Amino acid sequence: MATIRSCNKHNMIACVEKTAQNADFYQIIDFLTGCSINYSLLVDPDLIGPWLQQFWATASLQVINDVPHIRAKVAGKKILISEATIRADLLFDDENGVDCFPKQVIWDVLRDIGYEGNLAQLTFSKPLFSPQWKYLVHVLLHCLSPKSTSWEQFGTNIASALVGLATNQRFNFSLLILNGMLGHISNGTPFLMYPRFVQLFLNKQLEGVDRPQDFMPSVSLPSKVFTFMRKHSTKFSCKITPLTPSMLEVVSALAAEEEQSTSPHSRAASYARDAQGTPTQSAAHSQRTASVQGTASFHGTATPHDSDAVQGTDTLQGLMATYQGKLRRLKRQTLSQAKQIITKAKLKKLSKFVQPVVQHHAFWVENQNLKKQKRRRKKHKKKVSSVKLGRNRCCCSLIWKGKSDATEEVILRMREALNVKMEK
Repeated sequence: MATIRSCNKHNMIACVEKTAQNADFYQIIDFLTGCSINYSLLVDPDLIGPWLQQFWATASLQVINDVPHIRAKVAGKKILISEATIRADLLFDDENGVDCFPKQVIWDVLRDIGYEGNLAQLTFSKPLFSPQWKYLVHVLLHCLSPKSTSWEQFGTNIASALVGLATNQRFNFSLLILNGMLGHISNGTPFLMYPRFVQLFLNKQLEGVDRPQDFMPSVSLPSKVFTFMRKHSTKFSCKITPLTPSMLEVVSALAAEEEQSTSPHSRAASYARDAQGTPTQSAAHSQRTASVQGTASFHGTATPHDSDAVQGTDTLQGLMATYQGKLRRLKRQTLSQAKQIITKAKLKKLSKFVQPVVQHHAFWVENQNLKKQKRRRKKHKKKVSSVKLGRNRCCCSLIWKGKSDATEEVILRMREALNVKMEK
């Protein structure tokens, strides 16, 4: 089975942590924390590489009772994924939601939220939004869309999701993910699509199966993304557009819940209402927040009527959730540090191996140059005459010493020339 590559910028974990550097993004962070897609943005299961490879290598389309399903075989067991299973596992409250809004509705809403691009087309540009809206589009593209490239552009499917969130209308995110996976199968699975979501589906359908310990690192949006969101393109007028009233209602409701949870009187009253059987919030929202905070649960012996025990359980669960988040961050840091250490060690080994080879090559080149110079000198010596006339030497001295092979006529001529010079 050929190994299918992964895409680091696809299906990432959203960044919803408030820091001093992103103070001007607090409203959109609160909205993403309190909206219905919060669980799908933050869920972070351990990614088992062999399972994900097996799933996408065996995935195919199967229609059961006129309902499209994705069928695969992982760890020797049959896997079935449909729109209903996606909705249940990712806690989407989008049943009977809109699949795609009409073009005119998309154009009107985008104009209202400050989009400054051309609305007469079906492809839109992310940099032409104000910073908060740009970050929302950025999260939709990197966390929920089936895209693996071209992060600056998006089509009508992401535009419809943006319209649904901005106007507080139900958009069918489950169908968006299913259609993306089906299109991915028809295109030949060039990369591991939706690794976080697929791993969550496999965990639900492969309970009790031995899990291999070959994990893949999960990728989160970096905190420095907010600095990039502040930058405006040359085509944008830098006009800031606030969130819509329906989105601000979600923000205010979340702020009210946080205030109630921090005040001791309201907490005691909520515990009393829970003991009497009056729910304080919807079941879906409680399940979503509990799943995001941590998958671990505390099993104690406290009764529902014991408010102190319930409060202790709540604090322990909060502590466990915070420690689990810290543990995930530490795992990512250790993975990055290990990669750096490995690369440095490889470079050291490579330098130890290459350095003597390079030195030997340099010596060899220098030796060859010296040999060439010697050859040139020898050729130059051969061209020069064997009889050398030094300073204060002439042919006469050579003649008298018997070292010249000149003929008698040449000797006579030279003597006559010398006599003429002497007379002058």
